[in-house]
Amino acid sequence: MITDSLRKGGAEKSFSLLFNGLVNKGINVTPCILENFTDPILPLDTKEIVSFRSRFTKNRFLKLFRIVSDAVRICMLQRKHEYALMLAFQHRSNITLVVAKLISKFSQKKTAPIIVSTRTCIRHRKISFLFPLICMSYKCADAITVNAHEIKDNLIEYYGASPSKIIVIPNGYNKESILSKGA
Repeated sequence: MITDSLRKGGAEKSFSLLFNGLVNKGINVTPCILENFTDPILPLDTKEIVSFRSRFTKNRFLKLFRIVSDAVRICMLQRKHEYALMLAFQHRSNITLVVAKLISKFSQKKTAPIIVSTRTCIRHRKISFLFPLICMSYKCADAITVNAHEIKDNLIEYYGASPSKIIVIPNGYNKESILSKGA
């Protein structure tokens, strides 16, 4: 499982909950955090956290270099551990995982299925250098998870994602319980 960080955002919380749920079911999961934190803010039930660097950059050339270098590292982890499935949260992690999949196709001829996940309707400018990379991440993924139908519609319309790959998993809260407390 790959994510940008373990700060207290929605994707990070989903990552933490899913990770811990899988571990509690006895599934062997390795967390990979693209930003290095010695003490993650959100708890993970693990002794091993793979992390590649200490800070994120806004420099687009350095950002592109880091995506490729992180993808190569993910390929090496895949070769070592032979993961059955790889899951990413957030745009940068999604892009990095898809680049790793493309590299693996040429170097290993064997790739694990990948799932990318997004939790927002952010529309990157089409002239942004990230836009084609984000489109590629949705086109090359084996599956895409989102938490709302509006996000699914946005991915199809704006990024050209295939509707058949998108799985909507609503946020896990009890609507009736929340509404009754407000009354």
